[in-house]
Amino acid sequence: MYASPTYEIFSTASLVDMKSLDRKKFPLFEESEIIKVVLEAGNAIYLPRGWWYYVESLEPSINVSVHYWKLGSFLKIF
Repeated sequence: MYASPTYEIFSTASLVDMKSLDRKKFPLFEESEIIKVVLEAGNAIYLPRGWWYYVESLEPSINVSVHYWKLGSFLKIF
């Protein structure tokens, strides 16, 4: 997914701009499978580790993200 060199602890960002996709710059993106989901109030979604995702709010809303890590993986960074 064209990982960005920008690094944040426990996450990787993509260079792909989903709002303005440059198909010439990111040709392999065409091979990805896109699954679109619209969540309603009270819904939740589980994204398995390693899945790339893009979130867009269709109206003003509150988003809560919860990340779970194994303690051993967390301690490896220190």
